[in-house]
Amino acid sequence: MITALRRRPRLTSLAAVVALAISQGCGGSFNTPSGPVVGSPGGGGPPPTKLVGVNVTVTLPVIKGGSRPDYLSKNTESLAIQLERVNGQGVTGVNPTILNTLPKSHDCSAQAQRLICKATAKGSPGDDVFAVTAYAGTGATGAVLSAGTAAAKITGNGGNVGISNRLPLTLDGIIATLHLAVNPNTSKRGQKTTAKVSLNAFDASGAQIVGPSDY
Repeated sequence: MITALRRRPRLTSLAAVVALAISQGCGGSFNTPSGPVVGSPGGGGPPPTKLVGVNVTVTLPVIKGGSRPDYLSKNTESLAIQLERVNGQGVTGVNPTILNTLPKSHDCSAQAQRLICKATAKGSPGDDVFAVTAYAGTGATGAVLSAGTAAAKITGNGGNVGISNRLPLTLDGIIATLHLAVNPNTSKRGQKTTAKVSLNAFDASGAQIVGPSDY
């Protein structure tokens, strides 16, 4: 006669059951964090912007007297050029390129009453828009004289951007002072007089803002 032995059910602690349920509900395993992990697939944001070198040529007037069309002040000592948009989409994390624009600067040379300076900025393949700011001091310091944008078509091998008082860029002057003049500035009491009134804008370096650029 064979007698079957009845096995008693094994007891499992309540704490172990709760821990197992939590692990299965989160889709993970013990000692493994839930969610994306650096270096593992399935996480993170969009890929970083592809960057290429863009040759920037800046042409400034060197004559200290007189007015110049548009507005790249003769007193500009440095420029900051930074990629702002690619194909209509904003970009972040691209550092600006700082270019000193003095005759003694390393990347500048005087040519026929002009000072030509060159630098390499960061762009991206596509329709790029660069933010450009002109400063009264070197190293992007001092008063801001003008600011604007420059657009350029950039290929996978890079491209070129020109910054000057001619196309393709006009910087908008930033007013520091206004000078009001009335001519003639005197008249006889009781008599009708016609006078011409002019209002001139000047930047922080004392240069007059002229030309069709907005300010």
